[in-house]
Amino acid sequence: NDLKPTATGYPGTILSGESVKFQDYIQANDPENNLLKMRIIDRINNVNSGYFSVNGVAQTQGQWFEIDVNQLSQVDYYGAKNAQAEYVAFQVFDGTSPVLFV
Repeated sequence: NDLKPTATGYPGTILSGESVKFQDYIQANDPENNLLKMRIIDRINNVNSGYFSVNGVAQTQGQWFEIDVNQLSQVDYYGAKNAQAEYVAFQVFDGTSPVLFV
């Protein structure tokens, strides 16, 4: 584990009530082909903001949740009830030190 994993996040617009696949907005890679883990957080915690869902189960806003990167296809993001800015963050790690991306 000499080489750190890399990740990139892409901005996007999500309409009220719309859901999108989170994997369409991020890219993660490990140069040593280690199994990557990802921690994700919805940084806005109120009843009108958007939220993450993993395999149909809503995740608690304002709290990190963890998945294997190969589970990204199961992660959806649902837009806020009203138009507003949303802030999410994620970490990618390969068993050593995490790399934070906002």
